[in-house]
Amino acid sequence: MGDYIMSELKSLKKSQALIKDVRGQGLMIGIVLNEDKARHIVEAAIREGLLVNTAQPNVIRLLPPLIVTKAQAKEAITVLKKVMDFMKKSALLALVATPDMSYC
Repeated sequence: MGDYIMSELKSLKKSQALIKDVRGQGLMIGIVLNEDKARHIVEAAIREGLLVNTAQPNVIRLLPPLIVTKAQAKEAITVLKKVMDFMKKSALLALVATPDMSYC
């Protein structure tokens, strides 16, 4: 199952500029980010029901149980993608926002 998760995360890396590298051994997996945003991603993932941890300011640690199913792994990767997409969208909005803009 570790090979499957690593493969899926490496595919996710291609569409997520925030991901610098994916590395690990078995089910111990680290997602290295280009920015120190691991804490923000971990907090958002936990709100979405995915328990992950941060190893360093730029590393997300995944340590699923040995009995994790393929369906559960897919769901976890979907949550990570959703969180990273949201962060990307939020960063883009912050770039174009000006102090005089009001949001209703």
